Amino acid sequence: MKGTFGLPRYIWLILAGLFMALVLYSSTQPTPQVSGISQSFVDHMLNYAHIPIYSVLTFLLLFSFCSFDFRRQIAAFVVAVLFGILNEWVQQYIPGRSCSVDDVLNNALGALLAIVIAQVFYKKSIETLV
Repeated sequence: MKGTFGLPRYIWLILAGLFMALVLYSSTQPTPQVSGISQSFVDHMLNYAHIPIYSVLTFLLLFSFCSFDFRRQIAAFVVAVLFGILNEWVQQYIPGRSCSVDDVLNNALGALLAIVIAQVFYKKSIETLV
């Protein structure tokens, strides 16, 4: 069965799972220390990195659902946000890492951004069919 962009659904599921594993793995690593740049600046930029990361995750989930209809968008959003909460919960047990509500909010913002983009393209694709 062909899915989104001609790839079978199971390929998108595997990609989403691998991406989630990569995100979880990177979250268990110590925060990088960069010389010549303020550590607070690095931390600040890493906080904003959550937005594109969770946007990509949400798109991978949508592609695995083989549809961009509103119910599946909500499902992808919920899965991405729950994964973000799980990820933050795991981080509280990693030395040098912490659980942060700001990170959860940035994760949700990234997922929401993907949903908004998907909604715009989904409506445009329906309009071209009519």
